[in-house]
Amino acid sequence: MATERHAVVAGGGMGIGEAIARRLSQDGYSVTIADRDAGRAQAVAADLTQQGRRAFATGVDLTQAAQIEALAAALRERCGANGVHALVNSVGVFDERRALLKTDIASFRRVMEVNVFGAFQLTQTLEPLLAANASVVHIGSVNGARAHAGLAAYKASKAALNMMVRCMALELAGEPRRIRVNMVAPGWVDTPGERIVTTAQGKPNLLDDPDTAKFIPLGRRQTPGEIASMVSFVCSEQAASITGQILYVDGGMSAP
Repeated sequence: MATERHAVVAGGGMGIGEAIARRLSQDGYSVTIADRDAGRAQAVAADLTQQGRRAFATGVDLTQAAQIEALAAALRERCGANGVHALVNSVGVFDERRALLKTDIASFRRVMEVNVFGAFQLTQTLEPLLAANASVVHIGSVNGARAHAGLAAYKASKAALNMMVRCMALELAGEPRRIRVNMVAPGWVDTPGERIVTTAQGKPNLLDDPDTAKFIPLGRRQTPGEIASMVSFVCSEQAASITGQILYVDGGMSAP
């Protein structure tokens, strides 16, 4: 009997994370969907279970160490000696769209705590559970490589995550487990979370306006499914020699 492969998707209850959880489930993984909103995680897991797949749900806030430890304990019991074969972190928050030096300190701190420290703490806590040749994927952003006025805390957090991923890749590449760590960096993706942000900014129809995508070289926004396809590839044996990379799925936004 083949060894069951297990994947964990943090932020898997909605948007890009949900698309990743569904794709890895299709790839044959048993998937644990961890999300701050336990109800959303449970809904996705229930749907996958109805389709005959193995899926589990848990509520996890990456700013709460005790909740991450509880996730680790559940995975230890669920996966046993097989371990975790794919760990995907798709958790991220935005800050206010305003000049850097006018950004509220509490807002800046929250973005760093979730996007950087949360990613670090999740990986550090689950690392002992990773199987040999496991794949760790953090979802970054083209914003980690491009500077613009406004959204500075978010951009800084994703730039920090870029370097953290590369350092983790070097530290985990050695024998005996040869774990790979990469980042998949989307451009502008149409997700429920993005629509919440644009609506809060007073622009509820922004994502439906084709003119707003003209600055993307390919002329359109990406879909959550396209991001999930890249994650699927990075977690597969076909990507066995890929580690420490920032893999952009952004319609060419990072090229200029």
